[in-house]
Amino acid sequence: MGHNAEEEDPDEEENEVKNSISDLPSQVVFKKPSKEDASLNDFELMRIVGKGTFGKVFQVLHSKTGKIYAMKCIRKDVVLENESI
Repeated sequence: MGHNAEEEDPDEEENEVKNSISDLPSQVVFKKPSKEDASLNDFELMRIVGKGTFGKVFQVLHSKTGKIYAMKCIRKDVVLENESI
């Protein structure tokens, strides 16, 4: 495989970071770096997958990548009313 010596394995890099900060409080959450942020305008609604008390789940198409995702849309008023965040 064409693997550059300069490229690091993302899992190895993540483990190195975790080990180097092991004394920090457990509230630290690790998030893999994303290449690009997405906004609502980047998605095309395809269909409703399901409905629930708090909102709906849609099948969406990411217009830039062509990948299909599920997007949960939650009604803020219902969440606040039930004090469930």
